[in-house]
Amino acid sequence: MSPLFLSFVDLFWLALQNSRGAELFITLCWFLWTRRNKSRVKEAVMLLEKLSDLAQQYLQEFQQLHGKSAIKQPPKQTIWKSPDSSTLKTNFDDAIFEDLDAIGIGVVVQNSSGEVLAALSEIIPLPSSIVALETIAAQRAVIFLQELGLGSSIFEGDSETSILAIKSQCFHHSLVGHLIKDIMSSVSSLNYFSFSHTCRQGNGLAYALARRARFSFPILVWMESVPSSIHKHFISNFLAIK
Repeated sequence: MSPLFLSFVDLFWLALQNSRGAELFITLCWFLWTRRNKSRVKEAVMLLEKLSDLAQQYLQEFQQLHGKSAIKQPPKQTIWKSPDSSTLKTNFDDAIFEDLDAIGIGVVVQNSSGEVLAALSEIIPLPSSIVALETIAAQRAVIFLQELGLGSSIFEGDSETSILAIKSQCFHHSLVGHLIKDIMSSVSSLNYFSFSHTCRQGNGLAYALARRARFSFPILVWMESVPSSIHKHFISNFLAIK
């Protein structure tokens, strides 16, 4: 006995039980819908008993044509990229600690060999605007470089919106305009600077330092090293350029 379908959903659910069922079912529905529209405007239509074979043929041809392009390539992993030997790279990030009503800021300065010159982990009160978090971290990164007496760096974070606002010098932005003014004023004293965006994977060490800030109270600085608890992130960066 054929199964009783109480609704279209029941029928579709049955089609899903077969690996090819859903694709064929959707294709057949498309053919039926097209036939209905043609019939409504008095156009010539295919006989119903032929639609199933036609749908299967159409699906098979489509899959043969698009088979190669349909194969998904594994996503390319974003890694930390070293700067040129003439400059440094300063990565920065933030982490929110809702239970402490605070945020952590992580900053790390590395040379072209991936060696850490200095790292910072700092906790500060949660600002009134969440939008400003990454820009605050960028500001702290610039100040940290100046505190170290270093004269040039690429500043890199994983917030595309924040990096774009800084590069565009959005001084009139209602939430971060004053921070961007301070940043541009500070970097003007450097011999060279630039701001770049990376994905979280390429900013792992800075993010780990930001999360480490929960235990900083309020700030910890490491010279030519990073805390052992996040050493694996440093190794990842170091191996990425080898």
